[in-house]
Amino acid sequence: MPKLSTETILIRIFYLIIACLAVTTCGQKPTQFEQISHLGELKAGIFLSPSRFYFDGSNYINIDQQHLIDFASHLDMDIQIITADSYETLHELLANNEVDIITGNITNLGQYENELSYSPPSHTISHILVGNRSISPEQLTDENLDIVVSRGSIAENIINQQIELRSKASVIDSSNPYFLLNLIEDQITDFVILPKETFEILRFSFPSVKTFLEFENLSPISWAMSNTDSSLFDKVSEFYLDYHFEASDRNLSLDIAALESFNFFDLRAFKRDFENLLPNYLDAFIQAEKIYNFDWELLAAIAYQESKWNQDAVSFTGVRGLMMLTQDTADFVSVNNINDPIDQILGGARYLRELDAKLPERIQGSDRLWLTIASYNLGFGHLEDARILTEIRGGNPDVWSDVESNLSRLEDEYWIAYLKRGYARGNEASDYVKNVRRYYELLKLMSFNEYFASN
Repeated sequence: MPKLSTETILIRIFYLIIACLAVTTCGQKPTQFEQISHLGELKAGIFLSPSRFYFDGSNYINIDQQHLIDFASHLDMDIQIITADSYETLHELLANNEVDIITGNITNLGQYENELSYSPPSHTISHILVGNRSISPEQLTDENLDIVVSRGSIAENIINQQIELRSKASVIDSSNPYFLLNLIEDQITDFVILPKETFEILRFSFPSVKTFLEFENLSPISWAMSNTDSSLFDKVSEFYLDYHFEASDRNLSLDIAALESFNFFDLRAFKRDFENLLPNYLDAFIQAEKIYNFDWELLAAIAYQESKWNQDAVSFTGVRGLMMLTQDTADFVSVNNINDPIDQILGGARYLRELDAKLPERIQGSDRLWLTIASYNLGFGHLEDARILTEIRGGNPDVWSDVESNLSRLEDEYWIAYLKRGYARGNEASDYVKNVRRYYELLKLMSFNEYFASN
């Protein structure tokens, strides 16, 4: 046998060390976590739920995704997150070793419970049966009615346990809640089963759909991983000991009371206008947001209250246009063409900013916003009269709710004598702000739905 050179020996030792690094000890298969550590990157799969988002002032943040990022940070690792388009795809990613861990409405109950390891639950969710509102509750026993559930979902497990409903069920691959609800609106199916929290976010965008039944059992939501060994599970359990899931959970902070003030016909008309009219002006609203620092949804809400997004609208006082600017106001904010909807939007946003600037700096937050919106309708001088009346009557002139409670007195003969600027339609201004607020909430919700559906 030829004598090996020192260089060759060193090379062989080097490769032997590399081989040994791939295992805990030479000849022993590395654990699941050791393999992940060797790569230096955690791979996670996630199914995004619309109820698990919040808005941080500039971006929509997914709560479950943030938890995974925090876990990777705890491990001092990078993370790659793959978004799955269905629950079935999510489980396939894990089965094919394309990801190390999955989350997003995953439960330790159901068809996969013996195949995977599950973390302790981070939260629980409930499920509901929703269907076309034209169906009466008595028709639930009708054999011809159809229920659709998503393959691999908690809903599939629920329907398998419901003897009276199981025969009506069809299982499909899609888990997209918008797709499922559109099946009802398009009358392709009668019912679907969804997480209650998801439907609470989406129901205002699907006015033809209502809740028929809430299933009793709560489903614990966990992370899932391969049960080949316990090494990754142990790391997850360690993370769960100190991580405060509830403290980190937030939501879209929607004004549900404002949204629930819409009836079925209001919602249906608004959805139609949102889909057919708003796209004509959306770029202009976004441009105005960038220039004048008001949410485009707020500006669009004002325009909807003013004109229902009809550039040819005419008020009973003869004012025209998308934002109903008078000629004097248009001249004040340098609108070149009052008949041009783009100029109207930019002019309306500038006028709103001018009104905001007139309020004392001590007024902040939502009080400042709604006082500004009221002055857009009422005129700033009449708003000042209302604020003075509020102070005379012992209220706080810097708080919108106190000022709003005195707006009706701008129409009262007794109080008109105290007003510097005389009579004004105060009740109309109160209703105006209420309507803008609810359109604003609905637009924020529909804006999020558009964002979610496109990601």
